[in-house]
Amino acid sequence: MLWTNTLSAQDYVPLTINPKIGVNFSDLIIDEGYHLNSASRLGWNAGFDFRYGTKLLFLGGLHLYGHGSAVEKQDTGVSIMSAFTNSQLKIPFGVGYKVFRFDYFNVWIYANGVLNLNVTSVRDEGFPERLDQINRSNLAGRFGVGVDISRVTLELNYERSISAFISDEISAQNRLVSLSLGYKL
Repeated sequence: MLWTNTLSAQDYVPLTINPKIGVNFSDLIIDEGYHLNSASRLGWNAGFDFRYGTKLLFLGGLHLYGHGSAVEKQDTGVSIMSAFTNSQLKIPFGVGYKVFRFDYFNVWIYANGVLNLNVTSVRDEGFPERLDQINRSNLAGRFGVGVDISRVTLELNYERSISAFISDEISAQNRLVSLSLGYKL
């Protein structure tokens, strides 16, 4: 009996590793009862993702994000603006689906859970004390769309905290929009 070990194109399940860099805009979602307004700030991100699958994708990754928010406080008729910057290690995990799949062009959508681990946090003087307690970790949900053109990837996503980002007392949440450019290895 002759056993042959052949691998056909149909049996091939790709693992894609995708280093990428990008920009993001983030702000805080704060309950109106605290008389604080949040404004978006520009940040950066760098890391890598991996995708496993052909049409249905299993996703993961590791990223370092630098982001922040400006906060405006109304105090006796005077508006005081202060800001904070934060760096986080983000570990996304989830699933995706290739909507269009061609040899050199793919469009895919995805949904992720994200574990956020705070690395550093810097606040301006005058930053509201009630927002001083940034949690060391939190969970977020993310959804997005990606485009592959040959080996180059472009990705746009929206992320929002599920658990409190800042102090359980106020329960301020973070939201983030990211645009990333990558290269598939």
